Amino acid sequence: DGVKDDNETYTDLSDLRYKRGWYQKTSVKSQLSPRFGIAYPVSDQSVIHFSYGYFFQIPQFENLYRDPGYKISEGSGSFGVFGNPDLKPQKTISYELGLQHGFWNKYKIEATGYFRDVRDWVTTGIPVNLGGGAVYYTFVNKDYSNVRGILLALDRKYMSSYSWHLDYTFQIVEGSNSDPVEEYGAQINNSEPARSIIPLNWDQRHN
Repeated sequence: DGVKDDNETYTDLSDLRYKRGWYQKTSVKSQLSPRFGIAYPVSDQSVIHFSYGYFFQIPQFENLYRDPGYKISEGSGSFGVFGNPDLKPQKTISYELGLQHGFWNKYKIEATGYFRDVRDWVTTGIPVNLGGGAVYYTFVNKDYSNVRGILLALDRKYMSSYSWHLDYTFQIVEGSNSDPVEEYGAQINNSEPARSIIPLNWDQRHN
């Protein structure tokens, strides 16, 4: 963040970074990642399976170390988005429930439903005011996304020199943003940032 030293306001991060107290150490991040899965046979041909787990993903390096020198020129205006080496890992809670059933001793059908709840999604933070009309931005963990879908699959096991597999997935992927800099673009254009979840760029309903 912008800081003041002896009541002096700095608008040039190139000078600020040599001041005592400008750099801050990042905090150690530690997480528990419990996972649970079970498969229960309901007949000699059918199995129900369920899984639940926490998964964590390190932020993309470009969001951690974007413009790592924190250099901007003196003057007023917006100086873009800088990386944040203290970002938290993205947390996903995943649920899955499915049924497998075999028949005629050579086919297997499977139906699986799943839901993934993603927290600490990265986005652009509020502007940091350096004084004199100069502001800059950095990435923060505050957005959200989710994935939900159904998978249907049919397999023929290897017999008579061939086998095959067919599957169909219906999936909905929604979130606050597809790119962490979207909110920055909205702010510099005096537009309202996204306030609800919308389909993300990689949302593929039918596959």
